[in-house]
Amino acid sequence: MFLLFREGVSFTLRFHKRAVIDLLETRRAIVPEPELPQGVKLVRWVPKAAPIILTRWSVVTDCPNFIRATLVQLEAALRGKKWLAGNWTVRELLDRLEQVGCEIVLDAMTPIREGSNDARQA
Repeated sequence: MFLLFREGVSFTLRFHKRAVIDLLETRRAIVPEPELPQGVKLVRWVPKAAPIILTRWSVVTDCPNFIRATLVQLEAALRGKKWLAGNWTVRELLDRLEQVGCEIVLDAMTPIREGSNDARQA
């Protein structure tokens, strides 16, 4: 730790370059499946490598975190809480998840509150 402050972060990273790369690759390979909102079924789980450019000019740099946050928005959208869903529709949120490698579908019994745009029709 003393080396980190005395020599600087860049020197320490260069000195431990191989270990840092190994750690990052291992971390990327061990991406647990996200917790899904009730009434949602995971169809495919293949998170893509960052950066990922989405429609509407979005770039994803942390795929697992993006998926978790978008699933929270999806849960809000399914309950008709458009503001908590970032003003995204259910269909848009499902599309954004699919673009980063997380394909899900809604169960036929999943209630969709008014104003959430039923994605089962798409």
